[in-house]
Amino acid sequence: MFRYAMSFLGLALALALALCPNAARASGPENQAALAAANEIPGSSQALGQEGSDSSTFGAEEPNVEDDSQQPIADDVWGEFEGDVKVENTPDPLQPWNEAMFEFNDYLYYYALKPAAQAWKFVVPEKPRRWVSNFFNNLASPVRFASCLLQGKFFEAGVVFSRFVGNTAFGLGGLADVTSDLKPTRKISTTDEDFGQTLGIWGFSNGPYIVWPVIGPSTIRDSVGYAGDSFLDLSWYLEVELWQNILIKTGQTINDTSLRLGEYEALTEGAVDPYAAVRDAYMKFRAKQLSE
Repeated sequence: MFRYAMSFLGLALALALALCPNAARASGPENQAALAAANEIPGSSQALGQEGSDSSTFGAEEPNVEDDSQQPIADDVWGEFEGDVKVENTPDPLQPWNEAMFEFNDYLYYYALKPAAQAWKFVVPEKPRRWVSNFFNNLASPVRFASCLLQGKFFEAGVVFSRFVGNTAFGLGGLADVTSDLKPTRKISTTDEDFGQTLGIWGFSNGPYIVWPVIGPSTIRDSVGYAGDSFLDLSWYLEVELWQNILIKTGQTINDTSLRLGEYEALTEGAVDPYAAVRDAYMKFRAKQLSE
């Protein structure tokens, strides 16, 4: 009976980590960049914002973490903000629920995800971990491609598509970002798009702020967008059993977290109110994305 109980708990933890590719950052899906910005933490402008992956390739020098263009995390939204960003007034009527879920996600990070990421970082060198991040980032290209099309960014959509084809064909399925140094023929806006931003462009307001267990900070609009993005992420369509896909997603989460350890702590441990700091940083970051 004990063995079955432990197996169930292990599967539950794997499922939780698999469903929260960003639990490490305020425990939420799109939220890590937002947090660093709030405390002016030097973070990544996310390779996605540069077009979806890092510039690390096989045999290349280790990227300098001070260089924004070198950051590899596919779903990493950490980054610094320059200038003022107009943030839409977003109500927080579910604050008691949100604070409880924030505490739950915080506990999950410190006692499950962070220890696993630290162990992974100790065992695996940085460069292979960045290759893994590149691979899953490449699989998420359809999310950015479709969102660019739906926003009328046709040239940007073409850039996303061409880089996806190039990295898949010549970067060993996306392990290496061989297109990072190739510049578009003209200046483009960011290609770091998702369906939540698309809904914002279409005129939908944020709706109430909400913190989901495991997933983390969001709004009603971004929650709908997150669900839509999941249908376009190719990593969910790998020809494996569901439990195997859950393990793969868990590994992806641990790997990405190992590349940004310390960022979540830098925000929350220095804040008078960690819940409010994460909420405000998330809203500011999403406002910045929408304005680009």
